[in-house]
Amino acid sequence: MQLKKMTITTALMLAMAGVIFASGQAETVYPSRALTIVVPWNPGGVSDIRARIIAEYLEDELGQPVVIRNTSGASGTVGTEEGLQAQADGYTLISIDDATWYGLHNGIGDYQLSDFAPISVMAKWPIAIAVRADAPWQTILDLVEDARANPGTIPLAMTTGNQSHMIPVEIQNLTGAEFSFVAPQGDAARNAALLSGTVDAAMTYVAAVSEYLEAGEFRLLTHTLGSRLPNLPDVPTMQEQGLEIVYEMMGGFAAPAGTPQDRLDILEGALGRVAANPELQERLAEFSIFVEFMSTAETEAYLVEVNQRISRFAQLVSQ
Repeated sequence: MQLKKMTITTALMLAMAGVIFASGQAETVYPSRALTIVVPWNPGGVSDIRARIIAEYLEDELGQPVVIRNTSGASGTVGTEEGLQAQADGYTLISIDDATWYGLHNGIGDYQLSDFAPISVMAKWPIAIAVRADAPWQTILDLVEDARANPGTIPLAMTTGNQSHMIPVEIQNLTGAEFSFVAPQGDAARNAALLSGTVDAAMTYVAAVSEYLEAGEFRLLTHTLGSRLPNLPDVPTMQEQGLEIVYEMMGGFAAPAGTPQDRLDILEGALGRVAANPELQERLAEFSIFVEFMSTAETEAYLVEVNQRISRFAQLVSQ
C-alpha cells in the first residue's frame, strides 16, 4: 500500500515537472501567442489609424496576431494606465505619441516616464486647423484677424493641456488673437462639434478628418509641418503664412517597464522592418502620416526632449 502511494505521488510529481518543463520550453519562443496594442483613444482617430495599419504588418513580421484594444478617457491617460498595468511580458504594447506625455505633466495621468519601456517611434504627422466648408475664413490669417478683432467670440475645439491646446496658445501669443477654447474629448468628438456648428474651428489631424475633406464638408486652413503635404498640396503651412510654428507629432510604441530586454529587442527589430516596408509607407502617407523610425535608444532620447518641452508648456498654461 505504501509503495503504491509513493508510486502515485512520484508519478504526479513527474507529470507536474513535465508540464513546467513544457511551459518553459514554449516560453523560449517569443512571441508564441497573440499580442495586444492598447490604443488610448477611440477608433477612427489618428492614433487608432496609425496603430491598426502598423499592426497588420507587424503580424507578418512576428507570425502572431496583433489585436488593437481601444480604451479612451481622460485625454488618453485611462488607456495608457491600463497598458502600463499589464504584465510586463512583451505581449501588451501601448501606442504612444506626444499626447501621452501631456497627461504626465498636467496632473491627469498617474504614471511617470520611468514606467515605460520605449520600443520605437514609427511615424510623424502634422497638427491641422479645420473649419467647415462654408466658413468665411480662407486662410489662418483671416481666422487670426477675426479672433483679434473680436476676442473670445470664435469657439475653437481642442484638448485641454495637450498639443492641440499648445498650438493655438502659441498663435495667440504671436498675434494677439483670442479664441474661446472648447474641449470635446477625442478626434471624433471634435469633428462632431465642428460639423454641428458648436465650434467654428478645430485643432485636428488629417487622418481624423479625411472623410470630411473628401465629402467637401471641411476645409483645412493650415498645418504645422515645415513643408506642404504631398496629398494636400494646396494647404499652406503656418510658416508660409507668417506664423513661425513648426510642430511634428511623433508616435510609436512602448511596453510596461520591466519587459525582458530580449523581447524588446525582437519588437524593435520587427517594427524596424515594418517601417522599411514601402507599402506601409504609402498607406500611412494617404493619411498624411509619414514614417519616421527611431531605434529604442533614439526613442528614449526623444522622449526626454519632448517631455522637457511639454513641461515648459504645462508651466506656461498654469500661470
